[in-house]
Amino acid sequence: MARRLGELAIEAAPDQILLTDSGTQALDLLCRLLLTPGDVVLVDDPCYFNFHGLLRAHRVRAVGVRYTAQGPDLAQFEQADLTIAEDGIFDDFEPEPTARLAAFDGLARVVYVGSFSKTLSAATRCGFLAARRDWVEATADLKIATAFGSSRLGADLVYQMLKAGSYRRHVEGLRERLARTRGPVARRLEALGIRPWIEPRGGMFLWCELPDGVDAAELARAALAQGVVLAPGQVFGASPAAARFMRFNVAQCGDARLDAVLAGLLARP
Repeated sequence: MARRLGELAIEAAPDQILLTDSGTQALDLLCRLLLTPGDVVLVDDPCYFNFHGLLRAHRVRAVGVRYTAQGPDLAQFEQADLTIAEDGIFDDFEPEPTARLAAFDGLARVVYVGSFSKTLSAATRCGFLAARRDWVEATADLKIATAFGSSRLGADLVYQMLKAGSYRRHVEGLRERLARTRGPVARRLEALGIRPWIEPRGGMFLWCELPDGVDAAELARAALAQGVVLAPGQVFGASPAAARFMRFNVAQCGDARLDAVLAGLLARP
C-alpha cells in the first residue's frame, strides 16, 4: 500500500496506513477521532450519499460547498486549522493520476481514504486510510474498540492481487470497458435533453443536468414505478440546485428500458 500511494506522490510509511473494512469505516473512525457533537463539517456538494447519514449519526452539522474550477483553497483551510478527508476511492479509474491534496500536504492536515469496493466488489470488505502517525495509532485503538478486528479474507484477497499484478491488469480492463461505454451513454442521454455536466476522465458515473423544470426526485420516483432505478441529485446534496441533476452509472445504462422510460417521462407535460 505504501508503494501504491507513492505512485500518487503521497509519502506514507507503512505505520501511517491503517486497513479498514471499508472506506465508510475509515470515515467513521475519523469522525470518532476528530469530531464532537455540534461541530460543523464542510462537505462537497454533491457528496458521497452515505456520508450525510454518518455525520447525522455523529450529531454534527454538514454544510455543502459547491465545486469550483480551481478546487478548494488550501491556504484558507490551513489558516482555519481545518482537517481534510480526501476521497481516493475512485482514483484507480483515472487513466493518468492527477495531483492529490495529500501529496501537497504531506499527510499533515489531509487524511487520504481509499477502498477496493468499487474496483473489485462491494463484497470485498477492504479499505484504508493514510494519515499522520499519531492519528493512525488513535484510529487503530478506536477500530479495536468498535470492531475488534478486520475482514482478513478481504485483506488477503487484495494483498494477493496487488502482489501478483492481477489487480493492475483487472483495473486496466475496467478502465477500457468504461471508456468505451461512457461516450455512447452520454450521447444517448444528450439526445433526450439530459446534458452531462462534465465528461469525466474516468470512473463509472456521469453527472447530468436535467431539462428545465424537471425535478430529479420526482423523475426518479416515476421511473421507479416503471422498474427503473435512478439516483437523483437530492440524495447527494441538500442545495436547491441538486434537484436539477441526476447521477447515472454508465455500467448500468445498457438496458434499453432506460431510454424508453426516460423518453416517455420527459415527454409528459
